Amino acid sequence: MLALVALMAASCSPGDSTPSDAEAPTSETAAATGDTEAPTSDGDTEAPTSPTEAAAGDTDAPTSDTSAPTTEPPPSKPELTSEPVQLKILMESGGGAFDLLEILGEEFSRQHPNVTFEYQKDSFQNLLINGPRALASDDPPDVVLMPQLVDPAKDGLIYSLDDYFEQFGWEVFSASQLAQNRVNEQGVRGSGALYGVGAGYSITGVMYNKELAAQIGMDTTPATLDEFEALMAKAKANGILPIISNNPATFAHQAIFNQYVDPKEIFDFVFLAPGATIDTSEAIAAAERLEQWAQEGYFNEDVNSLGYFDLMTGFVEGEGLFMFNGSWAAAELDERMPGNAGFFAVPPLVAGDPPVAMGASGTIVIPAKSSNPDVAAYFFDWIHTNQAARQFVADVTGMAPGGPPGLPLPETESGTLVERMQEQAAYLAAEGVIVDYLANATSGFFTNSLIPEVQRLVGGQTNPTDFIRALQEGYEASLTR
Repeated sequence: MLALVALMAASCSPGDSTPSDAEAPTSETAAATGDTEAPTSDGDTEAPTSPTEAAAGDTDAPTSDTSAPTTEPPPSKPELTSEPVQLKILMESGGGAFDLLEILGEEFSRQHPNVTFEYQKDSFQNLLINGPRALASDDPPDVVLMPQLVDPAKDGLIYSLDDYFEQFGWEVFSASQLAQNRVNEQGVRGSGALYGVGAGYSITGVMYNKELAAQIGMDTTPATLDEFEALMAKAKANGILPIISNNPATFAHQAIFNQYVDPKEIFDFVFLAPGATIDTSEAIAAAERLEQWAQEGYFNEDVNSLGYFDLMTGFVEGEGLFMFNGSWAAAELDERMPGNAGFFAVPPLVAGDPPVAMGASGTIVIPAKSSNPDVAAYFFDWIHTNQAARQFVADVTGMAPGGPPGLPLPETESGTLVERMQEQAAYLAAEGVIVDYLANATSGFFTNSLIPEVQRLVGGQTNPTDFIRALQEGYEASLTR
């Protein structure tokens, strides 16, 4: 998936930046209050051209999506109804950055008092499992956070947004930004009809505790995976836990995997291209490295049981030097450990090679049975183009807001992790490669294969070859369900 902001110079590359440089960078019903208008931001979230083109496979994307973006507005956008409307949103639980859709809903209601919102929340894993049922219900939500689109699109459970693409002039958006949410008639992502948009666009990498980094003499961020491992070994020798990770350690796995495996193969796998496979020697080599990290004791002992919120608390309290995490954590860490959290993109195998990072949109869709699809689509457009909404995306999550590339950047406070994330997003978009999460291939693959197999590998219950074989077999089985 992917794409991000445009702020960065070559001096912000992982090999050049230093820790000091990193400082520069259940149901609820609510109508909203608050008077804050905020500066707008840039939606330049384009991933490098070649992997995005490769992701599309052999099927051409719609002409409107592949044409060169412009900043010319459409002649006129649809108007929002003046009638009272309540939009129901099914979103991820967790507070903090996970409350973004609720915060945006409150601001939308402040600007448009005739529209109120009802929020239903569930865990990410439960959304993957139960989201399709919510889409198919007789009284579905109007907006659903739904990272996996293929089955809902094939089953007719979600609206094609192609008409809204034309009406709102979304051809000015980054084509690669939208590609992850396109599904063609063969059920392959990356081209075809548009079924979702993002509520923020993320990147992932390594967050580090600056005070602990100083204790081991880490005065620059690593330029290679070997240098990264050397810092882990040094931390362990000094009695500092190298990596604190929640369960499952899938981010740690894909952080390594991305540096070994051809990005096209990753796109093909996640986008469900025919014949896609990760049963390769490169994938096995990446798994061997993850196994080595576990055997060396670089992870916390409760890596297979620690929850996300305990992960964040542990990192804030200095229980680990490094943490694999994403843009959505930046604002919370700025608040809970101001000035003490840094970030770098996972470094490549060879110094100077482009780093490969996971990133994605917080994909939101409109159920086919929604009672208010036009209002939901207006809300989608507003998230990407409204001045205050775009700023909230950056402030609450640290993510890029997407939308027209010609809009101004969000304001960020100098020296914050949010600023650093915006810089690194731009660096990755310009100099690296941003790929989608393996977890986003299919819900069955994530829950039935990726989670348990990663647990088994870091727990010493399988070997790298069998691990990769099990992932591929689980993936193929999930395609036939």
